[in-house]
Formats: sequence, structure tokens, C-alpha cells
Amino acid sequence: MTAPHLSEYENWPGLGPQRTGRRLTPYVLAVLAGVYGCAVTELIDLADREHYPKADLIIVDKTSCLPPDQGSSVFSAATSMDGFRAAEGGTRMALPVYSGTLLQGGPDPELAEQLRRGLHDALSAGMMADASLDGWEQVVARYGRATRDRPAGLMADDMSADLAELKLALQRHRAASALRRLTSVTAQMCGLMCLAFCKLDDRHAFRRWSRTARLAADEANDAETHSWILAQEAFGHYYGSDFADAIDAAQHAQAIAGRSACVGAALAAGLEARALAATGHRRETHEALSRAEGLVGRLNDSARIPSALGYNEAQLRFHAGSAYTHLRDVDAAFREQDRALELCMPGDYADWALIRLDRSTCLIYNGDVADGLGYAMETMQSLSNAQRLGIITARAHQILSALSKDHQGLPAARDLHDLLMETTGRNEVPGSWQ
Repeated sequence: MTAPHLSEYENWPGLGPQRTGRRLTPYVLAVLAGVYGCAVTELIDLADREHYPKADLIIVDKTSCLPPDQGSSVFSAATSMDGFRAAEGGTRMALPVYSGTLLQGGPDPELAEQLRRGLHDALSAGMMADASLDGWEQVVARYGRATRDRPAGLMADDMSADLAELKLALQRHRAASALRRLTSVTAQMCGLMCLAFCKLDDRHAFRRWSRTARLAADEANDAETHSWILAQEAFGHYYGSDFADAIDAAQHAQAIAGRSACVGAALAAGLEARALAATGHRRETHEALSRAEGLVGRLNDSARIPSALGYNEAQLRFHAGSAYTHLRDVDAAFREQDRALELCMPGDYADWALIRLDRSTCLIYNGDVADGLGYAMETMQSLSNAQRLGIITARAHQILSALSKDHQGLPAARDLHDLLMETTGRNEVPGSWQ
């Protein structure tokens, strides 16, 4: 521990409205108490206690010092509290930590997490290393790739834990050089959460995460990240059938990107085409698709990847097929769908399923209702329940709801209806289904 580092602890909480110094974690207090040969509670006074979180005070009050003779084996604390007190003359108690024996007895999870955070703070104090920043960027890249084949619910759970760690990193490291990169990572993580809740068809959560993602993108002052965030917002509005909002967000994303070819602009152009087609704007749909095609051609290889953070021809063909399906241009839709399915990665279940459901709709438009419903049923049965949940099930609902009364009575329609009810636990299909 350097002298300036120790001085920060000594100065905390400082005087006046501008507080200075660094608050000691319970772990650091226990180590220092061992060095000084005193009780942990002797290192803080009543004024200090007013500035401690209640959870930390509970730990401090239950903890004495770590004995200095443990040296580097701090993590092999005594297996018996009573035995340790006897060995120390009854004056100290061991700080509960993770060790093989203590794990069997079940350590306090909250205390263990406090210890871990204390160590993490000590190891990462000061300027954030480039390696740590690189690590966070790699985490985002892994999540971006994982969106293609992992159910959205699992993605949201996993990202929540990393976002908690990222929040701590943002609070600790205020140097401008590190803060901008961390804020860009935060914006991308929030955008991925936004995407996950969009796929789960949770519109309230999607909108909340969208606001947070935009705030982080503004703070990062990174045009490409901001464009990508707005494209994710357009994605959510589109699947919520808020087509006017989807068009606005997509056009905003392209305007922010300007002349540069980036993932956000290309994705936004594709989504704008789908929303325009859904509202019957045929000429504008073709213009948006042309822009998307031009942007994809200008993306570098690192951007044309199968990831939520990338955009490639497979995604473009999916979006084009979806747009032509909205326009009821069945022949053009079939051509785009064929190419999209050819390029779609084997594990990319969401795009694969949505492309096939668009094809099901086109078959129904052509009058092949039974074949179209059978194709949709085959698609849904190929997915697990977790994969079907959200926008994929909602898309299948749309197919059923658009059927005429006579076609709703077909056995294939009833079979698809029953599968969707099994997936969602509902008793009816929203819309016109009877």
C-alpha cells in the first residue's frame, strides 16, 4: 500500500461539502487492524460511522482483525470460530472467508461478496489498466455473438451480473481516457439488454433500457455507438408495431452516422425499410433497402460478422424479405428469403425462424393456406420453448390472427394455436382469433 493510498484512507470522509479520501472496506479494515494490533471498531469513530452503508457496519461490528501472522495465507482462516478465539486468548475472532472447510459450513454470501469487492477495489485502485478496458470490450463482443444462438432470457440474466460489475468500474475510474471507453461499453451493454427485452416482447423493459442506452451513448460522445443504439431502439419499436416511432429512430440513427458506413446506419436502414413497408410506403421502402445495400457493401470485414454488433448480407436479405412480405410482393420476398436462409448461420435461431414465418405468410398470400400453416408449425416445433418465447411467438400469433374465419377452423390452424398456447400459457390468441 503506497503512502498516497494510505493517506486517502486517513483523510476519509474529509471536511466540508467536498468530501475527500477513500472509504475503507470491511476487508481493508480487518487487515489494518491486524497490522496495528487493535480491534476493527477502534479504526473508525462515530463520525465515520455516519458515512458507512448499513451493510458495511453490520460486517464491521461482527468482525475483529485478521492476525498478522497469517501472512499470505489470509484465505485459510480457522475452521472453528470458537477454536480460533481460544488460540488468540479469546480476544479476536476470525474474519469469515472462503476456504474449502468453511464452504462446507456455508459462509455468509453477503460477507463473502463484500470481501471479494474489497479485494477487487484494492487490485483495481487508481488508473484503469488498458488490459481491463480491453477485457470489457471483449465481454461486449462475446455477448454480441451470443445473441445469435442464445435465448434472450438467458442473455438478460447473464448480462445483469456483468452490468453490476460495470457499474462499479464506472464509479471507481473517473479518468477521462478510461471513462469514455467504459461509457461506450456501458452503452453497448445497455443496447444488448434493450435487444434482449425486445426479443422477449417485454415492451416496458425495452423502453426503460432504451432510455439508459441513449443516455450512455450521449455521454460516450461516440457517433457510431449512438447510431447503433438508435437502431436497436428502432428494432424494438418495429416489433412493438410502433412503426412511426421505428421510422423516426431509424432515420435518426442514419443521420447521426452521417456519411460514415457503420453497423448502426446499415441496420437502421434495413429496419426503416421494414417499418415503411408495414405502413404501405412502397417507393420509400425500395429507397431504404437501396441505402442498406450500399452501406453493407462499404462495411469493413470486422463489421460484417454474425453478431448483434455487426451487420451482413444474411441480415440484409432477411430484412429485405420481411419488407417485401409486408408489401405482398411474394416473388421478391421468396427470392430474398431463399438467399437469407442460405446465408443464415445454423445456430441463428431467431432470424432463421422469423424468415421462415415470413415465408409461411407468403404461402398463405398465394392461397396455399394449409401448406403455409404447416410450414409455420414445423418452424415452431424446431425451437425450444425458451427460443419460441417473445417476438417469434408474437409473429406466429399474427399469422393466425390474419386468417379468415373459415381458415381459422383448419386442423393446421388449430394445431398451431395449441402450440402457441402451450408456449405462453394463455387460453386465446390476441386479435381476431375466435
